[in-house]
Amino acid sequence: MTNITSITAKDNNSSPGDIRIILEGGKVSAPYNLRGDTNLRTLNWNAPADAHGETTYELIYTSATDTQRQIAHTSQTQIETNLKENKYRVTIRALKNGNYSDTPPPLCITRCATAPEYNFIKAPGQSAHIMDMVQAGDLFYVSNWTSAVWTTPKTGGVLSEQFRISGLYYASSMLLIDDLLYVGSFAIGGELVRMKFSTRGPEETLIQNAGSVTGLATDGTYVYASSYTGRSVIRMKIDASGRSGIDDSYIVGIGAANGVAVDDKYIYVTEADNRSLTRVSKTKDTFDRNFITGFTKPCGVAVHKDFIYIADAGTGKVVRANKGGSDIDRSFLSGFDGPSKVKVDDEYIYVITDRAISRSSWGWKTETT
Repeated sequence: MTNITSITAKDNNSSPGDIRIILEGGKVSAPYNLRGDTNLRTLNWNAPADAHGETTYELIYTSATDTQRQIAHTSQTQIETNLKENKYRVTIRALKNGNYSDTPPPLCITRCATAPEYNFIKAPGQSAHIMDMVQAGDLFYVSNWTSAVWTTPKTGGVLSEQFRISGLYYASSMLLIDDLLYVGSFAIGGELVRMKFSTRGPEETLIQNAGSVTGLATDGTYVYASSYTGRSVIRMKIDASGRSGIDDSYIVGIGAANGVAVDDKYIYVTEADNRSLTRVSKTKDTFDRNFITGFTKPCGVAVHKDFIYIADAGTGKVVRANKGGSDIDRSFLSGFDGPSKVKVDDEYIYVITDRAISRSSWGWKTETT
C-alpha cells in the first residue's frame, strides 16, 4: 500500500497555505550546482542521487518584465532562446511522479558577446573596399567604393559581384526596407538613391547633394541619413516622392556626422569632430551633445534593445553603453582593423572593416547569488 504524506508547501514556487501531496515512492531530492558552460549558451547541473528515467527538470527564467518556463530531461540544456531581456534569475527544481523537489539558490545570467569570428566575410581582392551590408533571405549584400554590390551566403566566405548601381560611387551606406533599397554615397556632394530591390531598379535619386552620406537608419516611418560634410541628419518619409516628405535640415550643427541610429524616442549620431555621440529627441526639444564621449574616431552606431553600440575606428573596438549613457564598456568587442560600422540583431553583432566583416554571436555569462 502506498503511503501518502500531506505537507504545507514552503518553497518559493508555492503560495502560502498550498497543500502538496507527496507519494512516498515519488519523492525526489533537489538538483544542485546549477552553472553555465564555457560555450556561454548551455546550463549544466548535477542530478540528485535518487533521480531516474522519469525525472525531469523545470527551469524558470525571471527578469523585471518577463518570465519563461523550460523543461529539461537531462542534466544539461541550452539556455532558453526566447529571452527578451538582458538579465535573468534562473531557478531549477526536479519533478518526479508529479512531485517537485525543493529549489536550490538561483543563478543569475547576463547577455554577453562570444569571441568574434574574425573575417568570416572577405573582400574579393586587394583593391576591393567594403562599405556597408544588408541581409535579404539567405544572402548578405555588401556595397563597396565603386557601384558594385557583392553577395555571399550568411555562412560567410569571399564576396562575389551581384549587380551594379549605375552612376553611384562610394556606396557608403545601404538600408533595405521591405523591397526598397536605399543607398547613400560618400562622394563629394553625395547622392541618396532608392530602387526596387527585387528588380534591381529603376533607380530614383531622392537627394542630389546629400553631403557625403555615412549612415542610414529607419524607425519604420522615416529614413534618417547622417551627412558628414553637411554636418546634419536628413529625414524623409519612406514613401517620399520628389522633394515631398524630405527634410534636409532635420538636425543641424552636427560635427561631421559619421553614423546614425534611431529608436522610438531618440536619434543617435556619432560626431567625428567632437569624438563623441550626440543624442537628439525626435521632437528636437532635447539635444544632448557629448552624450557619450571618450572616443578616438567614432563611426557607425547601432541600437538594439536596451543598448547602444559604437564602432571606434581609432581603437579597433566596439563600445557598448545603455540607452541612458551609462554602464559603458569600451572594450565590448575588440581586435578589429578600423571598424567603420556595426550591425546588431538577435543572433549576431556584425563589425564592418575595410577588408572584411566579422561577427560575434550572443551568449550568457553566469554568476551565483
